[in-house]
Amino acid sequence: AKEAALKIVESLGGSPDLAVAFFTPDHIEDAHQITDGVNRLLDCEAFVGCSSSSLIGNGTEHVSGPGLSLWAARLPGSRVQAFDLQLTSGEERRYVRGWPDVGPEASAVLLADPKSFPIDPFLNSLREGGRYPTLVGGLLSSPPAPCLLVDGIVKNSGAVGFVLDGAA
Repeated sequence: AKEAALKIVESLGGSPDLAVAFFTPDHIEDAHQITDGVNRLLDCEAFVGCSSSSLIGNGTEHVSGPGLSLWAARLPGSRVQAFDLQLTSGEERRYVRGWPDVGPEASAVLLADPKSFPIDPFLNSLREGGRYPTLVGGLLSSPPAPCLLVDGIVKNSGAVGFVLDGAA
């Protein structure tokens, strides 16, 4: 992670606005070190990541063995905001907390654990509210357990992602 982050800083000539990490289950035990190291070295506005059973990096797909892929970008004129979605229970309903206040002009990337996050009800609630951005992403499938990263936090359930709003 340190090597990848230093290459990014060198190639961009400074800190990116956004960074996204994907890593194989071999690195779940090191997730705190990955997020701490990347956050410290890149000093970006938003950082998210997740474990994945396979990944793509340097133009190659890695389907077995340890691996880490780190992507970063500068997005001049854009607002970048990471989010951490959590499911909480009320008296009669369950609620998703952490969704940023953005409208349809924004774009978002969502990385979710399908076992712990109600993706269909969540997407339906966004549609019903009428203020949802263009949304892309994926569902985690990394045994033995999922691992999500968001701005220095490591979690094993829910969903994380980022929103882009503005000139990008």
